[in-house]
Amino acid sequence: MSKISDIISDIKAWVNAGTANKIFIRRVLVVSLTILVIYKLGYAIGVFLAHIGL
Repeated sequence: MSKISDIISDIKAWVNAGTANKIFIRRVLVVSLTILVIYKLGYAIGVFLAHIGL
């Protein structure tokens, strides 16, 4: 579990480094990728459930 928290800490440090424009762009990037991963995970679960007939 500590590896995951280390990765999250590294991402937070990377996002908050640099000028205001860079911070904004990185925040948008991280939020967009997070939303995309959640969407695709839901899609994969839905396809799996449809495949098994639920």
